[in-house]
Amino acid sequence: MREYLALGDVGGSTLLVKFIDDTEYEDFGFLLFCTDFSSDARCERFVVEWDLLLDKWLGEAGPETRFQRIAEKVFTRMVDDDCMGGMGADNVALYVLLPLPLN
Repeated sequence: MREYLALGDVGGSTLLVKFIDDTEYEDFGFLLFCTDFSSDARCERFVVEWDLLLDKWLGEAGPETRFQRIAEKVFTRMVDDDCMGGMGADNVALYVLLPLPLN
């Protein structure tokens, strides 16, 4: 991922850093969707491992990426709605992107 973002170099910043700077977002991040409710501990462990990996990735990013400027703004949230149980990644994306009818 670091290589992909580094390829988007725009005036000394990556596209991601430029986008965050331009929009002046206070924070940004990742939504993680739990689709297997057989083990709460497993979903929680995944979030912990994800956060460690993300912190490591941000920590190892070279100064040319300028990620250190936005690192404090990154967050991760776990979405664990029972209605997503057993959904695959494609179905989660559809569920999130398509508005649900109001009853």
